Amino acid sequence: MNDEAQVLARADEILPNVIHILPIAARPFFPGQGVPLLMDAEYWAPTIEAVQESESRLIGLLLTEDDEAEKTTPEAMYRVGTVGRVHKVHEVDGKLQVLVECLQRFRVEKFIRTEPPYLARVEYLREYRGKVTEDIKAYALAIINAIKELLPLNPLLQEELRFFLDRFGPENPSLLADFATGLTSATKEEQQEILETVELLPRMEKVLTLLSKELELARTQQKIRNTVEERMEKQQREFFLKEQLKVIQQELGIAKDDRTADIEKFRERLEGLQLTEEALGRVEEELEKLSMLEPSSSEYQASLRSRERFWDIRVPKIDSIFDNSLVPRPSWSPGVPPQHRKLVAATHR
Repeated sequence: MNDEAQVLARADEILPNVIHILPIAARPFFPGQGVPLLMDAEYWAPTIEAVQESESRLIGLLLTEDDEAEKTTPEAMYRVGTVGRVHKVHEVDGKLQVLVECLQRFRVEKFIRTEPPYLARVEYLREYRGKVTEDIKAYALAIINAIKELLPLNPLLQEELRFFLDRFGPENPSLLADFATGLTSATKEEQQEILETVELLPRMEKVLTLLSKELELARTQQKIRNTVEERMEKQQREFFLKEQLKVIQQELGIAKDDRTADIEKFRERLEGLQLTEEALGRVEEELEKLSMLEPSSSEYQASLRSRERFWDIRVPKIDSIFDNSLVPRPSWSPGVPPQHRKLVAATHR
């Protein structure tokens, strides 16, 4: 790469050697991007005001190793970043919304001010604007094809991808490589490595590696989504088929629904028990309530459990009337009908 083949982002503009620095914690930004930034107004207002008052309105965006930009120091900041021009600033609910147009890579030579608002002397890193060679074109087409493969796998990026592919192609290889990096879910350290790789071909090679990883990740996610959807569809089909079968069986008189079966189960348990009219009335009242609930509802299940507990706790006490008295318990033969059992039991009270 020779000097004649390198130009600044804006050839007609002389960029200042000293600029204000804004640390970024999430990920680095690249030339060609329009970046909406959201920051704490109380902490960063002096920095943004100083930038707005400057003639160039330029600010240097530097990635920091720290998780919070407010707690970082110059020692934790990377030395290569992107200079951008501040276009719009709004303050809403204690937050500053700042729109920055990213222009060009730069490297920090020295921090002049080491506390906010940070100030640093910088040098600008020149982008390749020479002839598009066959190698560069091949890498550019490979990047474009990888991006197109991501389209159906990541619906959230489709509009952004189509917008870029309509505007940029192999004739803009540097912007293409930087844009593709921003599409990936690569770590901020991996993206910073791309930002620091100024030479075009090595940068495009690294970007292709990131895109390959992104495609593999997207395919795996798609496979997982398909598996989950198929499993859910299968469960839904089985559920509806079972419900349809129940309805058909009930209409043909082959089977009873859950509610009818539960109520009949309780009535069978009551056969042969000696209950007072009051107790019997209470039982019938509870069964009537049960019959009015939908079996699939949580109220039905709770009511069913409470009646099961009532049976387990209260019914043995009814039977114990025989055990706790001097009257022997009647012994029933299988052929004695329930109504005869009641008559015999009545004589033992």
